[in-house]
Amino acid sequence: MAFHDWNHDGKKDFTDDYIEYQIYKQSTSNSNYIPRSGAVFQHLVRL
Repeated sequence: MAFHDWNHDGKKDFTDDYIEYQIYKQSTSNSNYIPRSGAVFQHLVRL
C-alpha cells in the first residue's frame, strides 16, 4: 500500500502504488539520481 496519495484522488490505491514503485525504482537504479522539484511526480501522474 502506498504511503502517499500521489494523484490526489482522496485514496491510496493501486495507481498510487504504481507511482510510488516507479519513483522507488528510478531512485534506486541510479545512485546519482537527484529528484528535481517533482519532475518525476509530474511525469508519472500523466500516465
